[in-house]
Amino acid sequence: MAKKNKEKYALEMEAYKQKKDEEAAHIMKEEEEHLKLQKQEALQMLKKKEKTDNIIKVFFFLLFSFSFKP
Repeated sequence: MAKKNKEKYALEMEAYKQKKDEEAAHIMKEEEEHLKLQKQEALQMLKKKEKTDNIIKVFFFLLFSFSFKP
């Protein structure tokens, strides 16, 4: 009887460990996807900032080039 209970316990523990491993793998995958999205968003923000900076540079170039002509 004790041997049977021990075998049943071992099987249940194995199933529990497998479930936990699968859950951990799923969580890791979700975290990787989240980081990927964050990187994409950061890159988009950087591109927008660079575009804005270039527009400002052109604006000031045009402003000063017309302002200082005699």
